[in-house]
Amino acid sequence: MLVFAMVHTVLVHELSVASALSLAHSYISANAVSKGQSIGIIGESEDHTTLSEMLGGSRQPVIKVMSRDIAVIRQAKEGEFRAIDVHALKNRHNKKSAEGEDLYNNIPVYTPEAAYGYIQRAFGKDLPLLIGAILITLRSWLEGAGSEEEKEERKADLEKRGYQMYVQTRPDVPYGQAVLVSSLTR
Repeated sequence: MLVFAMVHTVLVHELSVASALSLAHSYISANAVSKGQSIGIIGESEDHTTLSEMLGGSRQPVIKVMSRDIAVIRQAKEGEFRAIDVHALKNRHNKKSAEGEDLYNNIPVYTPEAAYGYIQRAFGKDLPLLIGAILITLRSWLEGAGSEEEKEERKADLEKRGYQMYVQTRPDVPYGQAVLVSSLTR
């Protein structure tokens, strides 16, 4: 899912691979938590502190990744973003380990290096082939004749349908197969 979400984000939002890796990592983390809560292995959090509250009233921009809002911070380089690690921020906020200026200067983010390391370990020498196959598939959805408005409509449609497309193409995993969620955040 990480590779699919990364390619999807590059194409739909025209972001760099580094930005897309960070956003895709946040996306799969949020999906894993949602899935864990829906099947009862992760309890609902009683702490309903919002991101804005944790950041002292600051509002962060969001980028949609396959219909899920991902809070981001802009990087110094133009057009570069990193997804905020809301879980790490909430843990730090609850422990009161960062206050004042430190809170704003040291917002935890999902790094592209961590996401890339994970997919490199998972797919090894087959990673370029996987990325190529996903690129071909998703580009075929976006390309075609038409006005700029029609091309933007196709991007918006791909944004909405991204997860369903992934579900149709993902490999089958036997029911009940154990998955270590913690391995996604290394």
